[in-house]
Amino acid sequence: MIFENVDFSLKNDELLDVIEKNCLIAKNARNEIRTAEKMMYQDHSEDKSLEVAVPVSELENTPTEDSDFEDAVSCYLDDYLNLDLDFNEEDLIDILPSKNAARYNDLLMRLILESKKEIKDYKKLSLDPKISKEEQNEIDKYILYEEKKINIIKKILTKKDNKETSTSEIEEENNTLVLVPTIGGKIRVLSEIEDMPVDYLPMFKDLFDSIIDGTFKNIKKFDRNSPLAGFVELRKPGARVVFKRISRRKYAIITAFIKRKTNDSGYRETLINKINDFNKVQDSLKRIIDDSEFIKNNDLYVQELYRLLGGTEKNPEYINTKGDN
Repeated sequence: MIFENVDFSLKNDELLDVIEKNCLIAKNARNEIRTAEKMMYQDHSEDKSLEVAVPVSELENTPTEDSDFEDAVSCYLDDYLNLDLDFNEEDLIDILPSKNAARYNDLLMRLILESKKEIKDYKKLSLDPKISKEEQNEIDKYILYEEKKINIIKKILTKKDNKETSTSEIEEENNTLVLVPTIGGKIRVLSEIEDMPVDYLPMFKDLFDSIIDGTFKNIKKFDRNSPLAGFVELRKPGARVVFKRISRRKYAIITAFIKRKTNDSGYRETLINKINDFNKVQDSLKRIIDDSEFIKNNDLYVQELYRLLGGTEKNPEYINTKGDN
């Protein structure tokens, strides 16, 4: 399956056609991969050797660039399409990609195209001779809603291209890792990283760094019909970090793990269980996310995470949280 080249100099209708074809190709490719993985699992479910971590050099290749681009788009699309009708500029900026993101301009242009596609669909509805005045007013409201998004993004792109903003305006705010406590108060991801083979630590550090700086390396959003819907995965060969955006610039880290070439029998079930554990504490976490004591403790946990990733000296203020309960 070969993706068509996305040339952003094309006319809107032509560009939409190319993107829709690529989305279909990506969807079919994912379905084929899931089918293949399922077949491999059925063939090898008795093989206990699957429980052994595969060396980094033997792991699968990373996805294609075009597939990665569409995966990146999907991570912003739901929030973009479901903004409140009375949103303001700051609301939109909050859900847009970081300026540090790869292909930042292309991502914003891709979102503009989604709005233009929505406008095109609304205008088609307007052609129905049976449409009422009230329905037409509602359609007009949604067209203005999408046009407002387009105008704000164009303004952002113009400022970026013309360098009209001051240094303070251009400076990108870093994201915050929120290391999620379990119901028992333990920080699971610290135990997971502590038990990782040393060869994998640089890759996990790179993935965590990319959440902080907003570049989100090899990002993939789980299918919306999956039990994992709403959660996001970052990928390097074998290394995976699963997280979720829980507020502006704050990302809850659910788990970090090594994904083998062939899925082991408990992989998906274990991931679902960890996400279910997070769902149990998510509401209480959001209530305390800006509490000074919580921020202080979370900062210590993040320091400990980077100590484990980089082998620096242990922080004496850090309290051992090893364990999953």
